[in-house]
Amino acid sequence: MRVGFVRKAGLGAVLIAAAALGACNDDPTSWDANDTTGLFVNPTVMVVPAGVESKLVSRAVNPGNEPTFAEVSWAIDPTAGCIDAGVAVGTVAVTDDPDALPIQPPGLFVVTGGSSIGQTCIVLTSGSLDPETIKVTVVGDDVALVCPSVVRGGDSGTLTATLISSDGEAVGPFDQTTDLVWATDDSTVVNIDQSGNWVATASGAAEITATWSGTPGTGTDGAAVTLAGSCVINVGGGAPASAAFADADTLGSLGAYEVGDVIELEVLVFDAEGNVTNSPDEITSVTVNSSDPAIATATAAVSDPGDGTAQVIVSVDALSGGQTTLSGTVQTTEGALPFEGVLSVVAPAITSIAPDPVAPGDPITITGVSLGFDGLTTEVTFNGYPATEVTVVSGTELTVVPPLMGDAGTVDVVVSVSGVLSEVATYTEAGIWDSDDTEPENEEWPATVNVGFPLNFTGSVGGDDVDDWFVVTVPENGTMTIELDWDDAANDIDIYINDTSAEPDLTIPPIVCFDGGTLGKPETTVCDVTAGTYVIWITDFGPGVSNYTVSGTF
Repeated sequence: MRVGFVRKAGLGAVLIAAAALGACNDDPTSWDANDTTGLFVNPTVMVVPAGVESKLVSRAVNPGNEPTFAEVSWAIDPTAGCIDAGVAVGTVAVTDDPDALPIQPPGLFVVTGGSSIGQTCIVLTSGSLDPETIKVTVVGDDVALVCPSVVRGGDSGTLTATLISSDGEAVGPFDQTTDLVWATDDSTVVNIDQSGNWVATASGAAEITATWSGTPGTGTDGAAVTLAGSCVINVGGGAPASAAFADADTLGSLGAYEVGDVIELEVLVFDAEGNVTNSPDEITSVTVNSSDPAIATATAAVSDPGDGTAQVIVSVDALSGGQTTLSGTVQTTEGALPFEGVLSVVAPAITSIAPDPVAPGDPITITGVSLGFDGLTTEVTFNGYPATEVTVVSGTELTVVPPLMGDAGTVDVVVSVSGVLSEVATYTEAGIWDSDDTEPENEEWPATVNVGFPLNFTGSVGGDDVDDWFVVTVPENGTMTIELDWDDAANDIDIYINDTSAEPDLTIPPIVCFDGGTLGKPETTVCDVTAGTYVIWITDFGPGVSNYTVSGTF
């Protein structure tokens, strides 16, 4: 029985047909091979990395391009005329494809790149047919670099690069001074020339890359194969000379944390020039102590981050409010190097406010715990509006000038230390205030008199005092509604809301909004604003002096 195939069949059809053949004939090789007239080969040009297996498919075919079971033989012959003139001869190994099935026609092979890169030819024959020649270019599989993991500034040397096969064996011909393009991602740390010669110029880390794109002498440069190997060189400083917390500021502060925080602080080791040096061969151990373990406890260890360097880490548990000094010693091959820093655990709490009640604009004294620290910012708000002035007397005492609040009654007070808030405390403000009591500050630019909503105050403008300015900071987006009234209807007084960028001059900007500008009274300004600081500007256009009242909500 003879099984027919679809003309011009691809490999998939070949396999299907071969399977059908096996299903109806116990000896598919009995299929008439005398009709063989040619060889089918795929691919006709191969690029094979060293140590890597690639499939080569061939078939003896009849005039209809149908496969026959005629034997196909191979030979490696670099003289067969397919390789480029003057290039090195590459080596390959050819074996029968172990995955081929007995029912498949012969001609399935595996080509494996050898240890010599270059070009060679595989010649396929079947009986008396003309041979088919396949050009094979053998290339490397990877570039391996050998780099020092840690060096000192000023050190130099030459990196070793190898063109390797898939199993890590060296292949060639290869010359790292001519066959690679060398590059560094940070020449300020490590510089490298095109022979692989490097110089460490400053502390830090630099990635070195060596790229191979084939070489003309082997004919591999036209194979469109690019291989790149890389490594990281860590550059430390000179001999260890000092140690310090990495996060300490110029005052030695390590920052502010909350009770319950678990903190990791890094200690850096420096050479005499101030360069970081972190060789694991030179940093052996570390100790640390907390001056007040009730505030925070601390432990320390030398760790290996996996990059060939040593890392000194101090671990801290914040327990209660206050400040503690963390001091320790890094033991190095050059001796013991001390370090120190002040850690603040912030837990502000208000215990009393005096006097209570207080007249509008009068200063108050806030007492408590954890109210202020050197190097940290203490802020106080009253009903959400910032204080006019805050003086940190000590960690337990603040002197504060509140903003001018419009209504007599209870005022909520919150202390913030570097963003950590206290619980709310209260005091009583007695009466409303007269803006004339704040002059000349409220009639001079820039505005310095702070007010807070609700607004409820009196004043006067006219004559030599035509402007009153007040600063208000709103904590969130919202709407200001401010009403201005005055006693002399013959006067024209207007109210504007301005930003704080420049002295108002009836232009936009800095005017944010106004609904005034009429000759009548009262005047009301409704202004949608985003969270921020604004200036309330009351100005008199004459002709006389008038007493005014301002009320407002947010």
